[in-house]
Amino acid sequence: MSREEGQLAEAVAMEPGTRKAELILAGGESIALGQATVCIEAEGLAGITDDSVRGLDYSQVDVLDGAAERRYNTLRVPVGGFYKLVLPDGSTVWLNAASELHFPVPFAAEKREVYLTGEGFFQVARDTSRQFVVHVEGAQVAVLGTSFNVSAYGDEEEVVTTLAEGAVAFRPEGRVEVRLRPGEQSVMEAASGTTRVQAVDPSVYSAWVTGKFVFRAMDLEAIMRQLQRWYGCTVFYTSEEVKQQKFWGAVGRDMELRKVLDIIEETTNVRFDIKGTTVVVGKT
Repeated sequence: MSREEGQLAEAVAMEPGTRKAELILAGGESIALGQATVCIEAEGLAGITDDSVRGLDYSQVDVLDGAAERRYNTLRVPVGGFYKLVLPDGSTVWLNAASELHFPVPFAAEKREVYLTGEGFFQVARDTSRQFVVHVEGAQVAVLGTSFNVSAYGDEEEVVTTLAEGAVAFRPEGRVEVRLRPGEQSVMEAASGTTRVQAVDPSVYSAWVTGKFVFRAMDLEAIMRQLQRWYGCTVFYTSEEVKQQKFWGAVGRDMELRKVLDIIEETTNVRFDIKGTTVVVGKT
């Protein structure tokens, strides 16, 4: 088999992610999402719908039994997936690969609180009487109505909040909160809780919602972590030095992995070899 034929076979096995997720109800029942348009039955709740294109929708949910106790549901997106969720208050969340959102149904009367691991882009329905709070490991992001991206993966050294519209307060545990304006980003070091604010182009950090990877002088190790989540591959580096290679560019998330790696190879001195589901990264 020629190298070109081998690459083609490998690329077929390393296809991009798709719309898929798992809904875990309060009672522990798990439902696979993204396969058809369905109405979901849950204990004490009615009006939950799922559509393979529009996503999971709680905006028309009714509490049937009138119980005061809120039920927490969890939307879990696996490696190689993404999904859209409309919350009970009409706020919309896009969850990236390897991410999870834990949320109550319905929201409390005094505050709207959700719990995120991984990455999500939020468009929050404005409600001046109730803050919307996103809890992540070691911090909170509080808003009334706005659009922002939060990246809080466990394998990253930083929690990154990027504001597109409106205003948010980033609140590291045990430290003074940081208020962001549109076009600003807070970067909290996960280990120390130290936070800095910087000006950015917000569209770069939410490009995944519209189907793109955008890399702005990003080091190769950080790039490969994103590709691992999306394509489900593992990565092996032949040296520590190659991890620091920088790359500028934008590629579609609908591309096969081999094509994405070819684009990076064209403008760097890096070589990628795919062996099964492992990408071996070295210098040319």
